[in-house]
Amino acid sequence: LHRLRGAIYFGYGLLQIAFSFIPPQLKVINFLGYQGDRETGLNCLRDAKNSQDLRGLMSIIALLYYYLIIVPFFSLENSNLNKELAIATEILNENERFDSSALFLFFSGRRQRLKKKMKFAIMHYDAALRVANLPRELKMMVMHELGLCLLIELNFHDAMHYFNELK
Repeated sequence: LHRLRGAIYFGYGLLQIAFSFIPPQLKVINFLGYQGDRETGLNCLRDAKNSQDLRGLMSIIALLYYYLIIVPFFSLENSNLNKELAIATEILNENERFDSSALFLFFSGRRQRLKKKMKFAIMHYDAALRVANLPRELKMMVMHELGLCLLIELNFHDAMHYFNELK
């Protein structure tokens, strides 16, 4: 029953967040009876992250993705980046058992970059690149972020190396 509840919260939470990004002018979604509520979706994902199966981990990743990538990228209305970073830090601290995984190192580096701590971000991204059997897509994301950090640090030569690798 606990696993079923986690699965329902995970699916419903993702659905609510996804629908909350659809502009209200698109009446197709309203015609079907769906309305996206971002807060409800986030609350569902927070509940689902306590699940003991794979959906718990997927909920953690979805929350980190929301707070560290979606909110800063879209600059969502009423968003306070410091608040979002504090929530992401709390999630990362709660899941220290994954600290050596490439995905969590990527999110840690992203958090440091958003906090404007480039040296720490570069350290996390370098550690992520050293993880064995790093999936190609994740490697490309890490190299892109690493190149951006080096560019911000005005280290053009090293940044160019990573951007050339992305070709």
